[in-house]
Amino acid sequence: MHVISKDSPCYFLTSVAKDRLPVFRKDEMKGIVCKALDEARKSGKFALYAYVIMPDHLHLITDSARSSEDALRFTNGIISRRLIAHLKEQGYESSLLKLRQETKRRHYQHSLWDHLQMYACCSPKPCCSSACITFMRTPFGPDWWNVQRTTAIQVSVAGMDSRSKMSRW
Repeated sequence: MHVISKDSPCYFLTSVAKDRLPVFRKDEMKGIVCKALDEARKSGKFALYAYVIMPDHLHLITDSARSSEDALRFTNGIISRRLIAHLKEQGYESSLLKLRQETKRRHYQHSLWDHLQMYACCSPKPCCSSACITFMRTPFGPDWWNVQRTTAIQVSVAGMDSRSKMSRW
């Protein structure tokens, strides 16, 4: 069990889609993102406690096994590759055009993410628990977001087991 402390915090991460395009609006895309997050978690060897997929951005709560930048690099990279590959396979040329950019050094022509990426460090204060509660109380309803728990890891926050709060999802 990961115990959140000053020396072992968890991270609250946010990634925003390019130009705030609502790329995660459809269930098909959300499903691809969920699988990509699981793949990133496994390949990056970090815990993913919770995530919320909004139409144009996503939020994650991870452990501190990797730096926040590394966790974002793993998740954003794998999600980008999977979604862009899906758009190409399905022939969604108009969507790909919106993600098009100047060809980069590694020969990629599309970018899913805006350069705005945010992260916060959660310490033993109740903020991590508050973040989980905020995820549950989002005002948009089930068609606008998708909450998944990918592991049964218990997170101890200030002596409280936040898993009991998360079980209501």
